[in-house]
Order: sequence, then C-alpha cells, then structure tokens
Amino acid sequence: MSRSLLLSSWATTLLVDIWSFGPAAAAVIGSGVLGLSMVSRPLGGYFVARWPRHSRAVWVVALVACAAATAALSRPSTPVVAVLAVLVLGMFSGLPFASVVGAGQSRQPRRPAAAVGVLNTAAFGLVVAATPVVGWAADHGYASATLLGVALLWLAPLAALPRAFRPQPA
Repeated sequence: MSRSLLLSSWATTLLVDIWSFGPAAAAVIGSGVLGLSMVSRPLGGYFVARWPRHSRAVWVVALVACAAATAALSRPSTPVVAVLAVLVLGMFSGLPFASVVGAGQSRQPRRPAAAVGVLNTAAFGLVVAATPVVGWAADHGYASATLLGVALLWLAPLAALPRAFRPQPA
C-alpha cells in the first residue's frame, strides 16, 4: 500500500527520466497510480467480504502483479508498457488494503482504531524513509535499479502471509 504512494510520488519524474515522456503526459499517466489505487481499495474490501476464503489469493495476485508492473517500469520499451504498468499498479496496489485493516482490527478488537493507527504509522514510515531514496536514485542515475528494489519490496509481505485461511472468532 505504501509502495503505491511512494511510486506515485516519483512517477512523473521516472516517466520523464527513464521513459522520455513529456512532462504533461508523464503527469497524467503517473497520477494513475494513486488515483486508481483509491478505486481498488474498496474493491479489495468487496472481494474479501464476498469471498473471505480467497483473501490470501487477492493478496498474492495483487503483490505479484505490482512487483511485475514495477519491474516493467525499470526498463523503457514502448509507451503502452508504461501505461499498462501504471494501470496495473493503480488497480492492484489498493486491493490488499481492506484485509490489512481488517487483520489489524481483528488482532486488537478492543482497540481497532489503535490497530489501524499502528498500520498507518508503519506504512507512512516506509513512505517517509523511502521517498527521498527514490528521489536521490532518480537524480543520480540509479532509478532503474531502485525500481527493481521496490519490485522486490512488493514481494516481501508474501513471507508473512498465512498459508491457509483460518476463520476469525466471531
């Protein structure tokens, strides 16, 4: 989740520097990451509510799709690839949001707001720490390598994901 905010912060610069887009086109395309993630957040909540046993699959598909899209942005090819990668990042990056919030709340049922606060603090901590790093990398010719690193970060939560669905106590 925080990675979509991180990437949207630098999308325009990266699309100009790596992909040679004009600034206006890069701004319009790059804004798709954050804009579409706002749409996909409630969509992810719908999926998890409708098919709770498939919430792990939603996570896996979303994280792998975002990693692949971020990796695709690390090397320029055709403008269509950049647009598709941004669309994938936007639509898939928000899908896990509802289940992350739900998981935090279920672990602290007496203090659900505190659980959400901790989750947001961790997410924004990543944004605050990593956004300047991506900016520095873009300014010093390391943008492609940094995007590959961010692609790997998308996959990191898979290590902590439960292997099977466990019903939550009511």
